[in-house]
Amino acid sequence: MKFKILTIFPNIFDSFLSTSIINKAIKKGLVSFEIIDFREFTKNKYKRVDSNPIGGGPGLILMAQPIIDALNSINTSNAHKIIFSPRGTIFNQNKAIELSKKDEISFSDLSGEKIAAITTGNSKQNEDIVNKIK
Repeated sequence: MKFKILTIFPNIFDSFLSTSIINKAIKKGLVSFEIIDFREFTKNKYKRVDSNPIGGGPGLILMAQPIIDALNSINTSNAHKIIFSPRGTIFNQNKAIELSKKDEISFSDLSGEKIAAITTGNSKQNEDIVNKIK
């Protein structure tokens, strides 16, 4: 089984993948992991993936472009994409069994709602962007 993890913090997975039972499974060829850094897909020369919120306010938000390009880079016929969301379904044993039958699973911690919120506010445009990554 292949796992692809999309993140802006690729180094956080180094110890997880190099120790524990996961490392044993990797060495036996039972699973493989590919960590995809959103920063590799930004068109910003400084590799920035965040920006100020539209309309102002504190903090930063992630830009849609690098996220969508990263998600689109994993479009293979057998890729199953999981985008974490507070509105998503609860992960349980039945879901684990269902996912264990997949050849390739890609994870991202960005929900469609967050990606849509990053765009200009045009609801049709938001819907089109979210549909591009489904």
